Amino acid sequence: KRKEPTVKKICFESGCIVQAAIDLASVFFQENLTVTEGLKSMIVFLDRILPEIPPEEDNFKNSIAFICEVLFSREYYSCSNTLYYLMRRVLVNQKEKDVRRVSLLRSLIPRIDQEQNVEHVLTLYAECAVSSLYLSMEQETEIISSILRLKMEIMEPIHSAIIEYLPSATREQAATYGKAYMSAWSHAVKYNRDPSKVFQYSYIMDLMLHAVKDREMSVVHNIREVLLQFNSFEFRMKKMIYESFMTIALRYMKVGVKL
Repeated sequence: KRKEPTVKKICFESGCIVQAAIDLASVFFQENLTVTEGLKSMIVFLDRILPEIPPEEDNFKNSIAFICEVLFSREYYSCSNTLYYLMRRVLVNQKEKDVRRVSLLRSLIPRIDQEQNVEHVLTLYAECAVSSLYLSMEQETEIISSILRLKMEIMEPIHSAIIEYLPSATREQAATYGKAYMSAWSHAVKYNRDPSKVFQYSYIMDLMLHAVKDREMSVVHNIREVLLQFNSFEFRMKKMIYESFMTIALRYMKVGVKL
C-alpha cells in the first residue's frame, strides 16, 4: 500500500522551491527593482499558505513573513496571515522586535479576513490585548487601539478579556488601556458627531458599571486610571465621562468607600 506523504515531508520537499521564491523576492526588494504582478501574486500566495506550514518550521514561516511585510510596506497588499502569525509569535516568543513588526501591520487588525475563522482571530486578539508584553512597549497603545476599532458586533470577546484582566493590571497598564480606548474613540468620532452613538461608548459605560458591581478597589482605581486618559480629549467627551463616573463616585461615597 502506498504511503501518503505527510505535511512535514511535503514542506521539506517543496521548501527549496519556496525558498527560491523568497530569495528572488528579496533580490527585487534589495535592488529596488519593479515588482512584477507575477511576483506579487507569488508573495500573496505565500501569505495564504502560511497557516498550513507546521509550527516547528518557524524559521521558514518567518522568512515568508518578512517578504510579505516588505510587500505590504511598499504597496499595501493585504497579508492578514502574516499579521496573525506575528501576533501569535509574540505571545509564544515574547520578543519586542516582533511587537514592532506587528505594529507596522496594525492597519490590518480591524479588517479581519473573512476567509479566516473569525472566532479564532478574536481569541488571538483577546490574548494580545491582555499580554504583558503588548502592554509594556511604546507600540502597545497603537496595537490595542487597532484591536478596539473592530466592529461592535464582534468586539465583545476583546472587551470581556480586558474587563477580566483589569483587577490584576498595574496602574501603567490601566493607563495604556485608557489611551487605547481614547484613541479608538477619537478615530470613530471623526465620522460621527454624537459621541454617545460611537460603539466604544457602550464599552466605556460598561467599565463604569463593573466598578459598581465588582466593588473591588483595584478595579475602581484602575478604571479611574482608564478614564483619566480622556482628559486630553475634547470637552464634550470629558464632560460625558466626568458626569458618568460621578454617578459611580457618589454611590461609593454613600457606602463610605473612598475613591
